[in-house]
Amino acid sequence: QEVADLRKQVETLKQQQQLDGHQLSSLNLNTQNYNNVQDENIQEILNMKPPLVSARHSVFFNEVQNPYSAILNHRPYKCLGPPVFFYNKVFNKFVTDFRNEDLPISKEVLKMVDPLIQDMSKGYDTEDDLLDCFEKHLRKIIWPIEKISNKDKTCSDGVVTEPVESFYESALLFLLEIKNEIGTGLCDPTIQGSLSYVQRWAQEKF
Repeated sequence: QEVADLRKQVETLKQQQQLDGHQLSSLNLNTQNYNNVQDENIQEILNMKPPLVSARHSVFFNEVQNPYSAILNHRPYKCLGPPVFFYNKVFNKFVTDFRNEDLPISKEVLKMVDPLIQDMSKGYDTEDDLLDCFEKHLRKIIWPIEKISNKDKTCSDGVVTEPVESFYESALLFLLEIKNEIGTGLCDPTIQGSLSYVQRWAQEKF
């Protein structure tokens, strides 16, 4: 059934993006090779400097992504992995919904999100002030942010998790890296967020 669902997702994506069938058929899904590359990638990630340091421009491009790209975040452009829809059909649904400009938004969602947008557009004296305001809204929309330290004692600005009983572990819904304003600080927040995420993923246990 999963194979049938995957084929259906591929066909849907081909229609949406007009993908070349030859490109899809040429994808190398060799499991053993994938596992070897993944193990090497995990070791590379675990040996990195803390995200706040590794995300700095000179460190990220000269050390983290050199001699090969450990972080598949399109920086540089060809640094990317397999299409995300291969992993779960929910990703394909997200892409479809994201592109649907006519997707209806419920009044309940608007009621929760509109105050968040208004507060996030304000200016804040410090990053902590902004984080406190953001967390206040998250408590209403989802639930409180957790603070979880990595093995190297570094910590992101917060995570939201949900227990997955079938795997006896927690799933990371999202990881937060806050910057008071774009351009402040010493690094790109999107790169720092990517590094924080993969560092959390690479650890033996969440």
